[in-house]
Amino acid sequence: MRNLALWILLPGILVPAVAGAQATFEDEVIDLVNQERWANGQLPPLKQNSLLANAAETHSRNMAERDFFAHCDLDTGYGPGERITAAGYTFNTWAENIAAGYGGPAQVMNAWMNSPGHRSNILSGNVRELGTGYFLQGGDAGNVRRDSNHDCVGTAPTAAPTPTTGPRTSAETAPSIRW
Repeated sequence: MRNLALWILLPGILVPAVAGAQATFEDEVIDLVNQERWANGQLPPLKQNSLLANAAETHSRNMAERDFFAHCDLDTGYGPGERITAAGYTFNTWAENIAAGYGGPAQVMNAWMNSPGHRSNILSGNVRELGTGYFLQGGDAGNVRRDSNHDCVGTAPTAAPTPTTGPRTSAETAPSIRW
Protein backbone atom coordinates (compact mmCIF):
# COMPACT_ATOMS: atom_id res chain seq x y z
CA MET A 1 0.00 0.00 0.00
CA ARG A 2 1.42 3.42 -1.02
CA ASN A 3 0.25 6.60 0.61
CA LEU A 4 0.89 10.25 -0.22
CA ALA A 5 -0.23 13.05 2.03
CA LEU A 6 -0.92 16.61 0.92
CA TRP A 7 -1.39 19.16 3.69
CA ILE A 8 -3.19 22.37 2.93
CA LEU A 9 -3.45 25.18 5.47
CA LEU A 10 -6.24 27.64 4.78
CA PRO A 11 -6.57 30.71 6.93
CA GLY A 12 -9.61 32.85 6.24
CA ILE A 13 -12.87 34.04 7.68
CA LEU A 14 -15.12 31.48 9.31
CA VAL A 15 -18.16 30.46 7.35
CA PRO A 16 -20.83 29.79 10.01
CA ALA A 17 -22.15 26.25 10.03
CA VAL A 18 -25.80 25.74 10.84
CA ALA A 19 -27.05 22.17 10.86
CA GLY A 20 -28.52 21.41 7.47
CA ALA A 21 -28.12 24.99 6.26
CA GLN A 22 -24.58 25.70 5.14
CA ALA A 23 -21.41 23.77 4.45
CA THR A 24 -18.51 24.20 6.86
CA PHE A 25 -15.27 25.87 5.83
CA GLU A 26 -13.69 22.41 5.67
CA ASP A 27 -16.47 21.05 3.46
CA GLU A 28 -16.14 24.01 1.10
CA VAL A 29 -12.39 23.44 0.79
CA ILE A 30 -12.88 19.77 -0.02
CA ASP A 31 -15.56 20.62 -2.59
CA LEU A 32 -13.34 23.24 -4.24
CA VAL A 33 -10.33 20.91 -4.32
CA ASN A 34 -12.44 18.23 -5.98
CA GLN A 35 -13.95 20.70 -8.46
CA GLU A 36 -10.46 21.82 -9.49
CA ARG A 37 -9.30 18.21 -9.81
CA TRP A 38 -12.24 17.40 -12.08
CA ALA A 39 -11.87 20.58 -14.16
CA ASN A 40 -8.15 19.92 -14.68
CA GLY A 41 -8.00 16.39 -16.03
CA GLN A 42 -11.07 14.73 -14.53
CA LEU A 43 -9.01 13.49 -11.60
CA PRO A 44 -10.88 11.38 -9.05
CA PRO A 45 -12.31 13.20 -6.03
CA LEU A 46 -10.41 13.06 -2.74
CA LYS A 47 -12.00 11.19 0.15
CA GLN A 48 -12.05 12.71 3.62
CA ASN A 49 -9.91 10.94 6.26
CA SER A 50 -10.55 11.61 9.96
CA LEU A 51 -6.94 10.94 11.06
CA LEU A 52 -5.68 13.52 8.60
CA ALA A 53 -8.45 15.94 9.60
CA ASN A 54 -7.46 15.64 13.28
CA ALA A 55 -3.81 16.37 12.44
CA ALA A 56 -4.88 19.30 10.28
CA GLU A 57 -7.17 20.74 12.94
CA THR A 58 -4.46 20.48 15.62
CA HIS A 59 -1.87 22.25 13.49
CA SER A 60 -4.39 24.91 12.51
CA ARG A 61 -5.18 25.57 16.17
CA ASN A 62 -1.50 25.60 17.13
CA MET A 63 -0.64 28.13 14.44
CA ALA A 64 -3.45 30.48 15.47
CA GLU A 65 -3.00 30.22 19.23
CA ARG A 66 0.82 30.35 19.22
CA ASP A 67 1.10 33.04 16.53
CA PHE A 68 3.06 31.29 13.82
CA PHE A 69 2.44 30.49 10.19
CA ALA A 70 4.71 27.83 8.76
CA HIS A 71 4.83 24.33 7.38
CA CYS A 72 6.61 23.21 10.52
CA ASP A 73 5.62 23.96 14.11
CA LEU A 74 8.03 26.75 15.04
CA ASP A 75 7.92 25.77 18.72
CA THR A 76 8.43 22.01 18.40
CA GLY A 77 10.15 21.72 15.03
CA TYR A 78 7.66 19.07 13.89
CA GLY A 79 6.80 19.11 10.22
CA PRO A 80 3.83 17.70 8.33
CA GLY A 81 5.32 14.20 8.18
CA GLU A 82 5.72 14.02 11.94
CA ARG A 83 2.20 15.39 12.49
CA ILE A 84 0.62 12.87 10.14
CA THR A 85 2.57 10.02 11.73
CA ALA A 86 1.61 11.17 15.25
CA ALA A 87 -2.03 11.13 14.14
CA GLY A 88 -1.67 7.43 13.30
CA TYR A 89 -1.71 7.76 9.52
CA THR A 90 0.72 5.80 7.34
CA PHE A 91 2.11 7.39 4.18
CA ASN A 92 5.11 7.30 1.84
CA THR A 93 5.35 11.00 0.98
CA TRP A 94 3.46 14.22 1.59
CA ALA A 95 2.98 17.74 0.28
CA GLU A 96 1.57 20.83 1.97
CA ASN A 97 -0.17 24.05 0.94
CA ILE A 98 -0.67 26.98 3.30
CA ALA A 99 -2.38 30.35 2.96
CA ALA A 100 -3.28 33.24 5.26
CA GLY A 101 -5.43 36.34 5.25
CA TYR A 102 -7.93 35.35 2.59
CA GLY A 103 -11.67 35.98 2.89
CA GLY A 104 -12.75 32.37 2.47
CA PRO A 105 -12.20 29.06 0.71
CA ALA A 106 -12.80 30.38 -2.83
CA GLN A 107 -10.14 33.08 -2.46
CA VAL A 108 -7.62 30.62 -1.05
CA MET A 109 -8.27 28.14 -3.85
CA ASN A 110 -7.87 30.89 -6.45
CA ALA A 111 -4.47 31.82 -4.97
CA TRP A 112 -3.33 28.19 -4.88
CA MET A 113 -4.40 27.49 -8.43
CA ASN A 114 -2.34 30.51 -9.53
CA SER A 115 0.77 29.21 -7.72
CA PRO A 116 2.63 26.44 -9.60
CA GLY A 117 3.68 24.50 -6.49
CA HIS A 118 0.31 24.64 -4.78
CA ARG A 119 -1.49 23.82 -8.02
CA SER A 120 0.74 20.79 -8.54
CA ASN A 121 -0.08 19.48 -5.06
CA ILE A 122 -3.83 19.85 -5.61
CA LEU A 123 -3.76 18.24 -9.05
CA SER A 124 -1.48 15.35 -8.17
CA GLY A 125 -2.82 12.15 -9.67
CA ASN A 126 -1.41 10.26 -6.69
CA VAL A 127 -3.62 11.90 -4.07
CA ARG A 128 -6.58 9.87 -2.79
CA GLU A 129 -7.46 11.10 0.71
CA LEU A 130 -7.90 14.47 2.35
CA GLY A 131 -8.24 15.79 5.88
CA THR A 132 -9.15 19.42 6.44
CA GLY A 133 -8.85 21.41 9.65
CA TYR A 134 -9.93 24.97 10.28
CA PHE A 135 -9.57 27.14 13.35
CA LEU A 136 -10.77 30.70 13.83
CA GLN A 137 -9.10 32.86 16.46
CA GLY A 138 -11.15 35.98 16.96
CA GLY A 139 -9.41 39.21 17.93
CA ASP A 140 -6.03 38.12 16.57
CA ALA A 141 -3.60 41.03 16.24
CA GLY A 142 -1.76 39.49 13.27
CA ASN A 143 1.61 39.23 15.07
CA VAL A 144 2.69 36.13 13.21
CA ARG A 145 6.09 34.44 13.26
CA ARG A 146 7.12 32.94 9.92
CA ASP A 147 9.67 30.44 8.67
CA SER A 148 10.98 32.56 5.81
CA ASN A 149 13.79 30.22 4.68
CA HIS A 150 12.16 26.86 5.51
CA ASP A 151 14.69 25.92 8.22
CA CYS A 152 11.94 25.62 10.85
CA VAL A 153 13.23 28.64 12.76
CA GLY A 154 10.74 31.45 13.04
CA THR A 155 11.43 35.09 12.32
CA ALA A 156 9.96 38.02 14.20
CA PRO A 157 6.59 39.27 13.00
CA THR A 158 6.92 41.55 10.00
CA ALA A 159 4.67 43.04 7.39
CA ALA A 160 3.69 40.19 5.10
CA PRO A 161 3.00 40.32 1.37
CA THR A 162 -0.39 38.73 2.05
CA PRO A 163 -2.62 40.08 4.83
CA THR A 164 -2.66 38.22 8.13
CA THR A 165 -4.47 40.68 10.38
CA GLY A 166 -7.99 40.31 11.65
CA PRO A 167 -9.51 36.93 12.39
CA ARG A 168 -6.79 34.47 11.40
CA THR A 169 -7.64 30.86 10.83
CA SER A 170 -5.90 27.87 9.40
CA ALA A 171 -7.28 24.90 7.59
CA GLU A 172 -4.90 22.11 6.89
CA THR A 173 -5.75 19.53 4.32
CA ALA A 174 -3.82 16.34 4.28
CA PRO A 175 -4.88 14.40 1.26
CA SER A 176 -3.27 11.01 1.20
CA ILE A 177 -2.92 8.43 -1.47
CA ARG A 178 -3.99 4.87 -0.97
CA TRP A 179 -3.61 2.10 -3.53
